Amino acid sequence: MKTAVRLLPLLVFLSCGKEENTLVPKEEAASITALATVRYYGSVAADGCGWVLALDSATLSAEEVPPIYLIDGNKVNITFKEKGTAPCGMNPNGLIDIHLLEIR
Repeated sequence: MKTAVRLLPLLVFLSCGKEENTLVPKEEAASITALATVRYYGSVAADGCGWVLALDSATLSAEEVPPIYLIDGNKVNITFKEKGTAPCGMNPNGLIDIHLLEIR
């Protein structure tokens, strides 16, 4: 009887199957539509932020802005999804990095 009790934990351990580690996809972030102002915040080579999209409450970094819209002060309607943060010159917090879905 004592032998059976001692072997019980081993039997339980061996009978447990391995679970596959699967990544559950994150829910897609909702797209946001807003009016933005195109701004040039100085050369990236000189610790500037380059071209940004300024909202009333935040400044956004997007690499996909077509050159035709890159006019300082240009007002544009944009639809985007947030990706995270992007470095910006000497700013320790960076900018909000976005994936630009549409610009008009």
